[in-house]
Amino acid sequence: APLRRKTTREGDVTDATVTAVHDFGIESEVDGEHGFIQPVEMDWDPERSASANLRVGQVIRVLVLATTPSRFFASPKRACPDLDPWRDPEKFCVGSRHPGTVVSVVEWGYEVKLAAGVSGMMLSAPDVDRFHVGDQGVIEVGSVDPDLRKIEVTSMTPTVEKSERFGKLMSCASSSGGCG
Repeated sequence: APLRRKTTREGDVTDATVTAVHDFGIESEVDGEHGFIQPVEMDWDPERSASANLRVGQVIRVLVLATTPSRFFASPKRACPDLDPWRDPEKFCVGSRHPGTVVSVVEWGYEVKLAAGVSGMMLSAPDVDRFHVGDQGVIEVGSVDPDLRKIEVTSMTPTVEKSERFGKLMSCASSSGGCG
């Protein structure tokens, strides 16, 4: 069979048709050429599961990231750079304050979500139990590297005090016989 001339080229923004939806990625097609979209390339907010909202036959706008003889690799999120939460890095300049929510706790600190697709790390001393997942507050940006998309959070002022949270937990425990 004669080789078919590829129509997708790196850097093209085009419409792709979803041909299969998997947890590990999305298969797509442009003019008979097969493509693949990794989950990390689906949405600027890594917490949203775009694959749960896609269906076979749906047409989506993509940026072609790379091509091989057998397929292309694409990104819907990069086809929409105006939705990139890092498009204005000055928004998160050093000293600026933003609402944040603790999304994970590790032995050396906390990951705090500042906006969809933007989180910062706040370092803490070992054995300090100041915040828990779900705690909200106002953070201060200590450093930012827009190229690496990294923010260091220097402080967080809780919007709900620990005593209030403890009171709510005790109220829940006494009224329902437990919180589980």
